Amino acid sequence: MAVFPCISVGPGHNGFIGTAGSLPGLASPDASALDSPTMRGRHILLGVKAVEPLEPSDEFQITYPCYLLFAKSSFIFDESGRVRGWSDRVAFVGIEETDSGDYILPVFTDEDLSRQFIANAGLENVACVFAKDPEGFRTYLEDARTKFSFVVFDPDKPKGWTKRNWPIDYVIKQVKDGKGLR
Repeated sequence: MAVFPCISVGPGHNGFIGTAGSLPGLASPDASALDSPTMRGRHILLGVKAVEPLEPSDEFQITYPCYLLFAKSSFIFDESGRVRGWSDRVAFVGIEETDSGDYILPVFTDEDLSRQFIANAGLENVACVFAKDPEGFRTYLEDARTKFSFVVFDPDKPKGWTKRNWPIDYVIKQVKDGKGLR
């Protein structure tokens, strides 16, 4: 299983919240370097193929923190291994839907679910970044929407659980309005 840090790097989210093991060269981020990241238009997609088509979902309440995945190359590190800011190419980790070709942004309601997804997908050098509140989450979603059409919450749910997929613009609107997802 790949081990990755969960760090908060969005505006106002400067705390290191621990690791699920260790990743060489990654230490607590310097808060001053991460106060004002500029992410717009800077991302790439790491390919993970979805095996099931998109399905409508029942109402879902977003809870915080929620977790998104980025390639470790999205961050600038100093010589001591501390995160100093965003790199020029921010890489959200996403899923390409096999039937439609849509790109889906996976979001996790729990750190363990993000770790399970990384292990199941066989991904390495991936960092888990959390959004501690709706404003921070909306910022990440707005940055991701230039590439991603949909958001899926907790994509590795057990069989029989409803898939939680919505268009990214709908999720942004609902988060902004403080409403759940239907």
